[in-house]
Amino acid sequence: MTEVCRLANAEVHPLDEGAIVQKNMSDTDRMKLNKASMLLDFEAGRPLEVEAILGTATRIARKHALPTPFLDTLYALLHLAAKPENP
Repeated sequence: MTEVCRLANAEVHPLDEGAIVQKNMSDTDRMKLNKASMLLDFEAGRPLEVEAILGTATRIARKHALPTPFLDTLYALLHLAAKPENP
């Protein structure tokens, strides 16, 4: 979330990084246990929305020369997971 807030700020959509991160952590702590939609898609063999979700964020980061090591790692790993296996 910290990296996402920095990207939003770079795109002139100001977000209070501290407040957003804390709110998301608090909200997550109160949620019942569930699976993320991309995990459900992966488990069901459906296409993953890697480009729409993480690809967009990584492209914005490059545009603004912002380091996003966590988003970059997730993007790379999920991009690999989304590719069909070679026979």
